Amino acid sequence: MDIFQYWDRMKQTSGYKHPEDLVVLKELEDDIKGDINFDFPPGPYWGPIKSAKIVLCYANPSINSPSIDTIKCKEKVDVLMNQLKGTEKYPYNLNGWGKWFKQKANSLFPDIDKEQRLEQASHQMAVINLIPYASENMDNLASIANCLPSSWVAQRFLREHLIPK
Repeated sequence: MDIFQYWDRMKQTSGYKHPEDLVVLKELEDDIKGDINFDFPPGPYWGPIKSAKIVLCYANPSINSPSIDTIKCKEKVDVLMNQLKGTEKYPYNLNGWGKWFKQKANSLFPDIDKEQRLEQASHQMAVINLIPYASENMDNLASIANCLPSSWVAQRFLREHLIPK
């Protein structure tokens, strides 16, 4: 099963937790210590990861005040859930995603016209996260990265598809 088939099985009824991660997350509840915010849709990848020219690899999605405001709107949550297709442009127009993306787009795409840079970069750049669940601090989560089935899927995708590409 590839990463897209894996995340296609994601259902919002699981509280934004992938069904295959549920048992592990329950077992590791004490280790996680509430560091993961499961109010956020999972972010295993953002942007057109199937066709991106640049893929940035990160540990997990972070949380800040603007991103917390963003997930209060159903339409914006739908934008984030649509990211699981792997074909959507990077959601730079969402609060909490734009500031970070603008910094990366400016440094990675300096030759693109400034007025069009974010839009064009959003079609060429993607992010993959080892742990798909959002947190303010990754320090307490490093130990769970090797335990989550979703992390295994991300690692396999990196090794078998992104790195060779």
